[in-house]
Amino acid sequence: MGQTGQQHKRFDPITSSDQPEPVPALIPFPCVTGLGWEERKERALWAPSFPSSKKRKRVSVMVRTPVFVRGTFVALALCFATAHPLAAKPAAPSVPIEERIDSLKPGHWVWRPELAPEGPVEVVVSLPLQIAYVYRGGTLIGATTVSTGMPGYDTPTGRFSILQKREKHFSNLYDNAPMPFMQRLTWDGIALHAGAIPGEPASHGCVRLPKTFAAKLYGITDLGATVVIVDDAPSPEAAYAMVTGQTFETAMGGPEEPLEAAAETP
Repeated sequence: MGQTGQQHKRFDPITSSDQPEPVPALIPFPCVTGLGWEERKERALWAPSFPSSKKRKRVSVMVRTPVFVRGTFVALALCFATAHPLAAKPAAPSVPIEERIDSLKPGHWVWRPELAPEGPVEVVVSLPLQIAYVYRGGTLIGATTVSTGMPGYDTPTGRFSILQKREKHFSNLYDNAPMPFMQRLTWDGIALHAGAIPGEPASHGCVRLPKTFAAKLYGITDLGATVVIVDDAPSPEAAYAMVTGQTFETAMGGPEEPLEAAAETP
């Protein structure tokens, strides 16, 4: 105040050109990438605003992350993931095949080969239901919608054996039409094979299967496997009784003749 003719110079500890360049400081900064000390990263931070007419300078701050900070952060993240209600939940039990058959839409199917890993494979095709059942070792392992012969090209009924198998096959009767995963039932052109499933009989006599199901069935059958085609609408249990040549009641432990009646037989 007492000095005259001399302008008072205000000292700015941050931006004054009379001060040396600031020394970079090391501060902890949380990070979860990598292990050990992270490579130093530069963070451009502006100095706090002080009353000064001079342009503020940038302060370069070097940042590196301690190991214990990263390790703690990762551990907490893992604990949260396992305890969080949105974490992975155990799969719901599968619905039995028998309960899913009635809800199958055209082209849909169900396949559970793990229910019977071994045993002879047998197939039952129901013309009225447009459904095929697949059994292995007497256990139902699959069911699918099918498309059988349209009017005038009826699919024959009866008991058949698989005579021939070809993964790639073309019809020699109907314009060289593709018949993927063909399994021949008769030598006059009836077979199981992949094809369109419109929800009604639409083939020239063959039994069409959805392509993926046809491939799965093709992979587990052998020559000579039994295929039964019926003009009936049996349940899965009754259908298997037809495969074994039994009546449904006998196959399921139905009524038997009384002992006294058997004793009267000469």
